[in-house]
Amino acid sequence: MHNISSSMLESCSVTTNSRYHKGGRVWMLWKPSLFDVQVQAHDAQFIHASVTSRITQLHFYMTIIYAFNDGKDRKDLWQKLEHIQTQCQGPWAWAGDLTLFLINQEWGTQFHDMTAHFHPAGLFDHSPCIQEIRGHKTFSVVKKLKALKPVMKGINKECFSGIENATEMAEEELYDVQMHLGQDPQNPDLIQKELSLSESLRSLVEARDSFLLQKAKIRWKRCNKNKVIQIEDQEGNICHDSQGIQTAFLEYYQNLLGSHKDTEMVREPVINTRNCYTQAHVDILNSPVTKHEIKQIFFNTPIDKSPGPDGFTCGFFKDSWEVVGDDICAAIKDFFHTDDLLKFCKGNAHSIMLLIRAFSSFSKASGLVMNNTKLEVYFNGVAQELKNDIQQVTGFVKGSMPFRYLGVPIQAGKLNKKECNILTEKMVNRIRSLGAKKLSYAGRIVLINSVLNTLYSYWAGIFPIPKAVVKRIEAICRNFLWDRSSNYHRVPLVSWDTVTLPKEGGDLGIKRAENWNVAIVAKLVDWIYGKADRLWIRWNNQIYLKNGD
Repeated sequence: MHNISSSMLESCSVTTNSRYHKGGRVWMLWKPSLFDVQVQAHDAQFIHASVTSRITQLHFYMTIIYAFNDGKDRKDLWQKLEHIQTQCQGPWAWAGDLTLFLINQEWGTQFHDMTAHFHPAGLFDHSPCIQEIRGHKTFSVVKKLKALKPVMKGINKECFSGIENATEMAEEELYDVQMHLGQDPQNPDLIQKELSLSESLRSLVEARDSFLLQKAKIRWKRCNKNKVIQIEDQEGNICHDSQGIQTAFLEYYQNLLGSHKDTEMVREPVINTRNCYTQAHVDILNSPVTKHEIKQIFFNTPIDKSPGPDGFTCGFFKDSWEVVGDDICAAIKDFFHTDDLLKFCKGNAHSIMLLIRAFSSFSKASGLVMNNTKLEVYFNGVAQELKNDIQQVTGFVKGSMPFRYLGVPIQAGKLNKKECNILTEKMVNRIRSLGAKKLSYAGRIVLINSVLNTLYSYWAGIFPIPKAVVKRIEAICRNFLWDRSSNYHRVPLVSWDTVTLPKEGGDLGIKRAENWNVAIVAKLVDWIYGKADRLWIRWNNQIYLKNGD
């Protein structure tokens, strides 16, 4: 029995009733990473266990039966099941060779979406039964997408495996036709053939660029998968096995998010000191998120955005929305969370205490509490003695600048070259992980515009990049184009000024980093000048510009 269970189901735990019958007539198997199973009773005809889901914490009882054919033995089985019934305080189900799946009322209430599927018996004298419980909406979507992956890989292999070679052959064929057309410009067959080949090449180039873009981003996702090797739980124990690591995570977040706390009403004088929401505003905030709103967010997202951990791009969800839309909307409605928060105040004790008081009032009114393990305070231009007093009063850990927020470094002054090293290092790492040695010139151009420049554009849209860093970024892109690496010491085939000219003029259309940074920052200035309807612009206008023109 041990050899069979180890070889067939390595990740499962197993128990049998072999102590009560020589053949071990009943087996119960489960994945310990997903379920905590406590066997409560054995018999020659059944196994009864208490089961708890480690993910949802739902608890139920399960009895697996393989009854004898003798009437007396079956009567004895029934009496024992009646006794078990008196002990089960909660959902209970029993199944086995009875071609039935029997449940009590609590099970029907708890798992009302469950269905039992009985398959053909074949050569056996009973039918296999599979119980399907519809779990969390997100899990349902992930499961369906996972099942779809092999099909999508087959389509990808069939349609795009030779897309680069096909594009190069089409370019050569079009070039050959155009050469002959130059010698015989009035030939109607050549004219028609050129039009046909041009259209075909445009489709191939579009498909190739899309394929390389997705392939590069998916490969980057794979190269950066994280895995937790060990973790320290709340009692100080180091866990190395997968079950211990999972339990440590669950216990931590259950304590963090699962506690119940009574709330207090916010004092009315405090509410009335500022403009209040009308009932119409409250109704909007309390209204459920609609399918239309979720769809609108998806369809406003560019199709070339990086895929998620599942490898599916936004373009996939757009194109297949009629099929997947309902499931995606249901999953998103089930999952909303808050992000990290930055709060600013003057560097004095009075302002700090007002901030702490505001946090406390918010906590009492909402039931939400601060995560003390993630709280840090950053100072700029504050005396050391005052820093010590503030830390002693608040208990906050002193952080050092620059610190990372939303992927970029934040500090009091301008960024310098050293603080931007993380950007250039990330670009170099992308090149090393993209399998660049196998890419053609066209493939490298696509990756420069869609992957490397995307990294830079995100930073450039937040603050001006130092000129030395801009030159380094352009050098990285230039070296990658000509030599498939981040280092290239020979004279380029074409000057960078020419390479970065628009495609409309017959050049490669690579974005010039310095010009792009100026353009994005100028757009931010234009928003401020035009008083765009954005929170940070309204704040700047009121605090710094004093609502002036």
